[in-house]
Amino acid sequence: MLRRVIYIFGSLIFAFSILGISLLRTSTPDFIFYQSSDTYSQKGFVSPVEYYLPHHGLLPDHPFWPIKALRDKVWVQLTRDPIKRAQLLLLFADKRISMAQELLQNGKGALGVSTAVKAEQYLKESFIQYQEAEKLGMDTADFLQKLTRASLKHREMLEEFKNIAPNDAKSVIVETLNTPKTLYEDTVHELIRKEIDVPSTTTRE
Repeated sequence: MLRRVIYIFGSLIFAFSILGISLLRTSTPDFIFYQSSDTYSQKGFVSPVEYYLPHHGLLPDHPFWPIKALRDKVWVQLTRDPIKRAQLLLLFADKRISMAQELLQNGKGALGVSTAVKAEQYLKESFIQYQEAEKLGMDTADFLQKLTRASLKHREMLEEFKNIAPNDAKSVIVETLNTPKTLYEDTVHELIRKEIDVPSTTTRE
């Protein structure tokens, strides 16, 4: 009897794991690009603040990546505290923008761009969780400052991606840039409301 229960329980875990991995694959944006790339001649954005990205670990082309991605989603769902969830989402956003950089540098344009898009989705979700924490009256000042710096860093990296991404991928990157730009504006508004210093921006040739 016990053996039968263990067998059924194990089968259910396996089935839900396969389902979760399938859902992850369908929710990840897929792109197909040619690998040619020209130098992007427009002005680039330089983040005026220091912001260090965490080590990203496994890349999305690793065989065990679906398991890691599923773990991340479960981790987020199990984190009920809004500010902790916001911090977790920001961590995943930072890791994925770093992954995207390595993938693009290694000539994996489609996967690099889709990973960058996912990074900005996490970044946007992080701000949404910040707003939930604000509604609950939680202390969000430190996180808000970090999120503002992160938006500047993400924007800088996406601008750099335009130099190394396939030519037909650059329009996707330009569109994706709207996320950190908008997020910076939103967080600046919040910083001003809270009377906290705001990082400035600058450009280079």
